[in-house]
Amino acid sequence: IRVHLIGVAGSGMSGLASLLLGLGHRVSGSDRVTSGETERLEKVGLAFSSPHSAEAVSDAEVVIYSSAIKPGNAAFDAAVAKSLPLLRRAEALAAIMQSKKGIVVAGTHGKTTTSALAAHVLKVGAKAPSHYVGAEIPILGTNANWDEKGEFFVAEGDESDGTLVNFHSEHAILLNVEEEHLDFYENGIDQIREVFGQFCDQTAGKIFYCGDDLHAAEVCGSRPNAVSYGWRRELDFSAGELSPKGAGTEFTVYRKGEEQGRVRLGIPGRHNVLNALAVIALADEAGVSFDLVDEALGSFRGARRRFELKRHEEFVTVVDDYGHHHTEIAATIQTARSQHAGRRICLFQPHRFSRTQLLRDEFGTCFDGVDELWVT
Repeated sequence: IRVHLIGVAGSGMSGLASLLLGLGHRVSGSDRVTSGETERLEKVGLAFSSPHSAEAVSDAEVVIYSSAIKPGNAAFDAAVAKSLPLLRRAEALAAIMQSKKGIVVAGTHGKTTTSALAAHVLKVGAKAPSHYVGAEIPILGTNANWDEKGEFFVAEGDESDGTLVNFHSEHAILLNVEEEHLDFYENGIDQIREVFGQFCDQTAGKIFYCGDDLHAAEVCGSRPNAVSYGWRRELDFSAGELSPKGAGTEFTVYRKGEEQGRVRLGIPGRHNVLNALAVIALADEAGVSFDLVDEALGSFRGARRRFELKRHEEFVTVVDDYGHHHTEIAATIQTARSQHAGRRICLFQPHRFSRTQLLRDEFGTCFDGVDELWVT
C-alpha cells in the first residue's frame, strides 16, 4: 500500500520507513530537515520531501506521524481533512510486528542497548531476526531491518507517551520501572506501573524482568510466565565474579543458582551486565546455544552515543553518552570510574526542561562521582 510518514528524519520514524520498504510498500516521507538516514533510505526507494506539505499526502492510503507532529503541520492537517487513516509510530510498529513473534524490550532505560544486543545474539544464533532499535547500531548495519526468513522481531518499546500498551508481543523484556516522563505521567510511579502492567498482561509468552528492580519485581514477580534475572543467586538467571576485560566485562552466568559458564561482554558497565543477562535468558528460551551467546556478547559493540569512545590517548579519554535520566547518568559515571583512573570532567546537556525541573533533586546528586561538572 501507499504509506506516508510525517517526521521521517528521526531515528524512530526512519526505522519504520526501512521496515515498510522491506515489506514492499510504496513509502514516502516528509520532514523539515534531511538526515543521514533519509539520504540512505532515498537510495532504497523512499520518496522524500521537505518541508512538510499537503501535496505529500495527496495519494497516500495510510499516514504515520511521530509524537513531535501536532495539528498545524501542513501534511497532518491535509491527512485529517482527507479522513485518511492516521497511525502513531507505536501503532504502526505493533501492526508490522503481528506477522512475527514479537520480542519487545521495555523499561525506563537501557532499551536501545538491550534490544540491539538481543537482535545481535539471535542473528549470531542463526535465527534471522527482524529488528527495530531507536539508534544507529554499527554492528547491525541499520537501526531497523526486515528479514523474511526469521520468525522473531526484536523491537524497542517506548513508554514515554503510554503507547507501550499497543503491543501484544510473544515475549517481553522489562528492564526497570522508574519515575520518568513525568510531564505525561502526572500521577507518577503508580500510573507508570499501570502501563507496564498492561503491557505485561498482553504478552503471550515469557516476560524476562530484573528481579533486583523494585517496581519491575512488583509488576512481574507473581506472574506464572515471568523469568527473573539479576545479581542474587535465587533468581532464575544471575551474574557473578565480574572482572573488566579490555573495553568490556567478563562474568559468570548462573541459571537457578547453577553455574552455566563464563562469558565476555564487549561493552563496559555493571548495568550492561544486567542488560546482557536479560538477553541470555531470552536466548535460552529461543534455543540459542550458550557458546553462540558467548560469541555474540564478545563481538557486540554498542549503539552510537552509548558510552561511545570518541578519543583514547595516554593523557585523555573522551566518552560520549546519551544518558539523560539520572539513573543512566549515575551508571555512566560509575562505568567511567571503573574503566578509567584520573580526573573525571563531565559536560552535561539537559534533555527536556520538564524532566530537569521535575527530577531536579535526583539530578542534584547523580553527578557526585565527577570532579568537575559543566552544565549547558
